[in-house]
Amino acid sequence: MINTSPEYKIIEKKFVDSVFGGRKEWTSKFKKQSLKITKIERIQNLSLYQMYTAKKGLVEKQNPSGTKNEQELWYSAFEDSVVSINLYGFNRSYCGDLYQKCKLKRQNVKKPDDPKDNNPYEEKFGEGVYFSNEAGFTILKGIDADDNSTTDRTIYMCKVLTGVHRQGMKGMRYLPMRPDGTMMNFDSATDDSKPPVQFVIFNDTQAYPQYCIRFRL
Repeated sequence: MINTSPEYKIIEKKFVDSVFGGRKEWTSKFKKQSLKITKIERIQNLSLYQMYTAKKGLVEKQNPSGTKNEQELWYSAFEDSVVSINLYGFNRSYCGDLYQKCKLKRQNVKKPDDPKDNNPYEEKFGEGVYFSNEAGFTILKGIDADDNSTTDRTIYMCKVLTGVHRQGMKGMRYLPMRPDGTMMNFDSATDDSKPPVQFVIFNDTQAYPQYCIRFRL
């Protein structure tokens, strides 16, 4: 995408506004003068989009009027998963990748007097795919604090069907049934923040990777 096009400018603004318009504990970690977007790519995958729109129609049909079924959320990706996401979307097999990589690294460098391991990438709200409504939070979850590399990082701006949601829990592999007598399951899970910051989906067709954004901090 040409960096002077109106579309590029719109996505660039959404990303920057989300990074610096969020909660102070995250926005304070970044500096506007050093954040640089190097590339924005629109993902055009017809089969993924058709599956997503079909699922969207179903979610909208089954949920009560006024439900915020769709949200624009962020997903931080490792470089080696970008091609797979672009071709096949968000697969739950990615679940725990950040956690496992962080755990392995800590095992290799852990010292005897280290405090109890609090891995920031542990999947605390279910074994699904995690998205966030704040780009700054997503970036911090997707980078290693010890990594001072100046190479490009990757974040996706996605359409996600969050629908009717409930708080998730560790070990959750599927969403429970709603207590409203409809015999339907919840559409997504959330973290314990109020309002929620993270959303977790357990159906791969509930998210579409609209834009792949490369940037440097």
